[in-house]
Amino acid sequence: MKKFTAVIAAIVIVGAGFVATPAYAAESPDPRPEVATVAPPVEVTPPHAREIQAHTPAQADAGVQAAPDAASDASIYGQVSDADGFVSGVIVTAFQFDAKGKLTFQSASVTTDGTGAYTIEGLAAGNYWLEFEEHRNPDMPSWQWWGSDTFNPYGNWFTVPAHAGVRTDFTLADLAGVKGSVTCETCAGAPDPSLVTIYVGAYNGSTDTYDFIDSEHPGADGSFGFDSLFPFDDYRIFARYTGTGPFNEYSNSEQFAMTADTFAATSVNITRHVDPVSGIRPSVNSNVNAFYWDYLTRLPSSSDVSFWGAQIQRGANLSIIAAGFVSSDEYRYIRIDNAYRTILGREPDAAGRLNWLTGMRGGVLTTDDIETTFYASDEYYLQHGNSNRGFTEAIYRTLLGRDGTSSDYDFWSNLVVKNGRSWVIHQFWDSQETISARVSGMYKLYLGRTPDAAGLANWVGIALQIGDSGLRAGLSGSDEYFVRSQFRFREE
Repeated sequence: MKKFTAVIAAIVIVGAGFVATPAYAAESPDPRPEVATVAPPVEVTPPHAREIQAHTPAQADAGVQAAPDAASDASIYGQVSDADGFVSGVIVTAFQFDAKGKLTFQSASVTTDGTGAYTIEGLAAGNYWLEFEEHRNPDMPSWQWWGSDTFNPYGNWFTVPAHAGVRTDFTLADLAGVKGSVTCETCAGAPDPSLVTIYVGAYNGSTDTYDFIDSEHPGADGSFGFDSLFPFDDYRIFARYTGTGPFNEYSNSEQFAMTADTFAATSVNITRHVDPVSGIRPSVNSNVNAFYWDYLTRLPSSSDVSFWGAQIQRGANLSIIAAGFVSSDEYRYIRIDNAYRTILGREPDAAGRLNWLTGMRGGVLTTDDIETTFYASDEYYLQHGNSNRGFTEAIYRTLLGRDGTSSDYDFWSNLVVKNGRSWVIHQFWDSQETISARVSGMYKLYLGRTPDAAGLANWVGIALQIGDSGLRAGLSGSDEYFVRSQFRFREE
C-alpha cells in the first residue's frame, strides 16, 4: 500500500477578531489560520494495483487469460448482494499475481444471475483476488474487490485448494468518487499531463499517514476523476510535478469528504515556490504573493513582501489591505486597459487612459465604475448599431449572457429614451442576475470554488450595499482566502 508520510494538516485558528487602522498600524497579533506543512508522499505501491489497471476484463490479452498448466478443476462460487438483497448482472473475475505483483492469470468473467449467484470454474489451486464490477448506476459504475475497505481498496487474496470449490459471497458497498482539476499557479493553462501524477489518499489515524488509494495522469485540460472509493471523511488529492520551473514537486488539496453514491468536487493546485523573506512567516509570505498575483498579475519583490507582511503580522485588517491594492494606480490601469479591450474592443489611447486614472484619483468615479461608464459610452453605442434596440440587445448578451425577447428589447429601448443609457446600464449592472454572475466570478478567482447558495445570496446582498470593490476586499480578506493562498504559494 502506498503511504503519504505523516501529514498534519489541521488548520489552527488563534484568536477571533482584530482591529486595524486605515494606516495598517494595528498592534494586535495576527490571528490568521496557519496550514501545517504537508510532507510529500512515499512511494510504496500495492503489489498488484498497477497491473490491475492494465488488465481489466474487457482489455485482457489471451496470454493472461490462459489457464495455468496445473490441474484446473477447482472453482469459486457464491452470491452477490447489497443492502436490499441479491444483485444480478454483476461481473465477477478472478486474478492471480506472482510474488513480485505481476499479473499471471485472469479468469474468464462470469455474470451473476437473478439470485446473485455466480460460479467461476476451471481454476488451478492457488491464491486468488476476486473483482466485482457493476453498472446499475451508469453515472457511477463500481469495481470492488473481495476483502476491500477504505485503506485496502484492492482487497485480499484467499486460497483455493485443488479439486475443490470455495464459496465466496460478497456484499456490494455503496461507493463514491471524486472529480476535479489540477491547475498550475501563475501558468497560462493546464500543466502538461505527462509531467503530473494525481494521487488520492485517505488519512489513516492509526499510522498518522495518508494511505495511497489510486493514481492517474490528468487530462489535457487538467481534469481528473476517481471512482470506486469508499465513503470517508478525510481524503486529499496530491499532485506530483516532475517538470521544470519554480514549482514545488508535491502539492496537495485541502481535506474533503466523500459520501455514498456521489462524486465529490475538489481541485489541486501545483504550488508556486516562493523564496523565504526574513522576519515574515511562510503563511503571510503566501498571502502577500496571492494578493499581488490576483490584483496585479505579477509577483512581489522581497521588499514588497517585507512591507505588506509586516503589516499583516501586526494584525492589519486584510480587507483594508486588499482595498489598498484596489485603489492603487497599478490596479486601476489594469482595469482601465481591460475595459478598453473587452468592452470597446481596442487598445487604450494614452490620453484617455490618463484621463480615466485622473478621475479615479480625484474620486469622480471608482475603479468599478469604469465598466458601466464604458457600456454607456457613445463609442459602445455606435459599435452596436447606433440604435437603442441594438444597444439593449448587446447589453442582454454581454451582461446577462443570454438573449432577451422582442418585448424585452422594446421595453428597455423606451427606457433609454426616457432615462438615458447610463440609467439603463445601472439597472442591469445592479440586477440580482448580473451581480450573481460577478459574485460567482470573484468566488472562482479568490476562493477557487463555486459559491454555495447561502453564500451567493449573502454576497449578492452585500454587493448591492458596498459595491464590487468592497466585495473583492471582503472575499480576499477572508480566512478562506488566507488558507487557500498557502496551497497556491509556498516556501517549501
